[in-house]
Amino acid sequence: GGSTWAPPAAARFPGGPPTQTYSTMSSDAPTEKSSLLPRTEKETASAAASGTNLSQTTYNMVNCLVGAGILTVPYAFKLGGYGAVGCLAFVATVNFYMARLLGWSIEKVNPPKEANWDMAYLAGEAYGAPGRTAVGVTFALELWFCLETFLVLIGINGELMFGVSRTASIVAAGALGVFLVLAPMRALADVSLLSVLCLGGALVLLVAAGAMSPELTHPPAPALGMDLTTAAGLISATGMFFYCFAGLPCFPNIHQAMTRPSEYGKACGAAFGFSAVYYLLIGGLGYWFYGAATHQSFTENLGRDPTGKMYASLTLIPLVAAGIFVIKLQCGYPLYVQPIVKVFESQLFGDVPPFQTQCINRVIFTVISVAFAVFAQRSLDAVASLTGCALTTMTSFVLPTVIYYRLCGEDLGRAERVLLPLVAAAGVVFAVVGTVNSASRLYHQAPSAVARFGWQGEI
Repeated sequence: GGSTWAPPAAARFPGGPPTQTYSTMSSDAPTEKSSLLPRTEKETASAAASGTNLSQTTYNMVNCLVGAGILTVPYAFKLGGYGAVGCLAFVATVNFYMARLLGWSIEKVNPPKEANWDMAYLAGEAYGAPGRTAVGVTFALELWFCLETFLVLIGINGELMFGVSRTASIVAAGALGVFLVLAPMRALADVSLLSVLCLGGALVLLVAAGAMSPELTHPPAPALGMDLTTAAGLISATGMFFYCFAGLPCFPNIHQAMTRPSEYGKACGAAFGFSAVYYLLIGGLGYWFYGAATHQSFTENLGRDPTGKMYASLTLIPLVAAGIFVIKLQCGYPLYVQPIVKVFESQLFGDVPPFQTQCINRVIFTVISVAFAVFAQRSLDAVASLTGCALTTMTSFVLPTVIYYRLCGEDLGRAERVLLPLVAAAGVVFAVVGTVNSASRLYHQAPSAVARFGWQGEI
């Protein structure tokens, strides 16, 4: 086999790098071990046995893109009105293009198969050790805020399912999470299929509850013009949609597992297309069914009239939905905690600490996380929007652009040399504006300090 590889022109679209021969950053003649494509019949057979085909890759991408964020999508439509459709289309398109930039960056770097193909690795190739560290910390913070929404959603659905307060549910979820974090990864992987089925069941329950509800509050007809309240709602909705697509940083690892890397673009198109349609359906239907009465988590609307009173004939639906999401979110807790703690342990200890120290670190981390979740339990939309604006915008918008620009800058045309910095700058501006807007919402929605930390009316 040859020592270089050129991506086929059919795999690119306008804005992609010119068709050319790629090599590693460290050598103009990479070895067979570092090739993106199998070199021999033996390597081809091995890759086919352990790698993923087009449909499997698409499935993995959808798993990353469609998660707990579906609970907040109807509320995002409430904040942004019908304009949220345009925000969703914008976010899906931007994230699709960013996913392609990550793929082109990988093709340029052509990393060895044994390396860990995450965004931190690409940042290290582009900007050295400081870049790798900075991106790793950004990942950790993004995952932590996602974890906070997990805990708040468990609190909301635990309240619906068991009749206990949100605070009690959040504390219980944190306590159980400590034990799950210490479980082997193989045991956690056994529940992955159940988690996916839970997500599919959410849409079915939403449609069933809305169709059987005798009284609904449909949203008003769309009107021309926009006031400041609507503009702020659209900004928050956009941040929440970015949060929904927060799985983009996982795509380099998915790319690494592909049997045919040339099909990466097709998988991205199918995955983002499916995810955008799914979010549109669940957000649009939820907003149409419940209108101004839409809650931060749509499970709070299921089986209830616009005033919040439960329909006697629909009491089972919200209980089933709450149970589905408690299971889904609780099972995802350890998968988010592990990389967060490992990032900070590597910074503090430089190596893997003793098991006892790991346990103590995870307990401390859980206590901090539970305390913040209790603080923000009535501001789920602001937390999700804050995550999307402050962190997911950076990891899914700005970082892929600046990494690609640094790695492939010498191969870019004049238009791309101008356009890509503008895209990155626009991402930074949105991150700042959206973060300020979301932080303001979080501040104004949070209860008083006495009620927040004194647990009044909560337990």
